[in-house]
Amino acid sequence: MEAKHYRDHLLASVKSIDLILQGRAEAAIASARRSYEVAVEVGDENLVGAALSDLGSAFVLAGRGEETVSTLADWLSSSSDPYVSFRLSQSLANHYRFLEEPDLAKHKRYSSQAYDHAERTSLVVSRACARHEIGYAFLAEASFQAAQELFYDALRLLRKRPERSIMIPPYLATLGFSLSQSGDHAEGVRVLCHSVGMARSEGVPSNELPPRIYLASAMLDMRRPRDAEFHLRVALRLDRFVSLGASWAPKILHLLGDALKMQRRSREAFDIFRKLQTDFYPEQEGLAEILMEVEARRRIAVL
Repeated sequence: MEAKHYRDHLLASVKSIDLILQGRAEAAIASARRSYEVAVEVGDENLVGAALSDLGSAFVLAGRGEETVSTLADWLSSSSDPYVSFRLSQSLANHYRFLEEPDLAKHKRYSSQAYDHAERTSLVVSRACARHEIGYAFLAEASFQAAQELFYDALRLLRKRPERSIMIPPYLATLGFSLSQSGDHAEGVRVLCHSVGMARSEGVPSNELPPRIYLASAMLDMRRPRDAEFHLRVALRLDRFVSLGASWAPKILHLLGDALKMQRRSREAFDIFRKLQTDFYPEQEGLAEILMEVEARRRIAVL
């Protein structure tokens, strides 16, 4: 292998990973394609597998994970390298988690595989990522204690690599959400506020958006609808500038309508629910009226 080829692949791979962490989907796809092309030119199967995982993660971020999922699964079935197998499993787990209707069984299967492969490496960041991903699986099952142990452990590992500080706000966000959903609202809100503060200080909107939504959910649980409304209106602005595949706007609008209902601002709540119906569910006639009648929903799906 020529040193230049390896260097070109490494630079493109590092760039695509950084772009994924920043939530810049299309730029990440372009960089990952370059990484993949160099890997194919080199002819090293492990490099190709790693490059495919970058490409798969970028497509998942853009909401187009189905374009690479079968290729990733094929490469995973033939890979013998623990790191490459981890990366491929992680990308597949992300794909099934970020579907409009998440496939929780497949997500758990691939996140478990990613965890097993990561444990066979000595790479701190890989082991942290694997713990965080399988923590989602436990969170989706409402196994809060198991999820929180994994999230705390993932953060402990990540803090050993300060150059990856950009990854900490999303990890704090899922931990805070889990704490809040398990009933520890005070600690959940504290952790979520820390996540928002870190994301803002680093200037990464894609990291600020989820904890804002989780904070709003916690505030609704705590019967603080005005605070929830504040975070949701910030989240709506952020959603316009964040490239994270499918828009978060439907969940934001649903929660915002609930926050307005809890404040007895019925006309405004109806207008928000109508916008939700018109923009995202036009085939569901009468949705706005139904949402006005049902009890305010204070739980949101794990993402």
